[in-house]
Amino acid sequence: MPFLNAQRATLTKLLAEAEHQAHARMQALISDAAQLMLETLSAEIKRLVRLKQVNPTIKTEEIEQLKDFTLVAHENIQAAQLRLDAVRFVIATNP
Repeated sequence: MPFLNAQRATLTKLLAEAEHQAHARMQALISDAAQLMLETLSAEIKRLVRLKQVNPTIKTEEIEQLKDFTLVAHENIQAAQLRLDAVRFVIATNP
C-alpha cells in the first residue's frame, strides 16, 4: 500500500509513543497486582498459622505450599512483559 509506506515514519513514531505509555502503565499495574497478591496471600498464610495453633489438622505442609505459591506468583507477576499483538489501520476514502 503506497499510503502506508508514505506514512511509515509517522506510524512508527506513533507506535513508539504508544509503547512508551503502555510501559509506564504496565509498571503501575504490575506493582498493584503484586501488592494485592501479597496482601491477600499473606493474610491467608497468617490465618492458617493462627488456625494451626487451635486445630492440629492443619498441616505445616499446607502453609509451606501456600508460601511457595506466593513466591512463584510474585515472580510471575514481576516477569510480566508488554507485547504488541496487532495493529489495525482503517483507511477511509471519499467516494
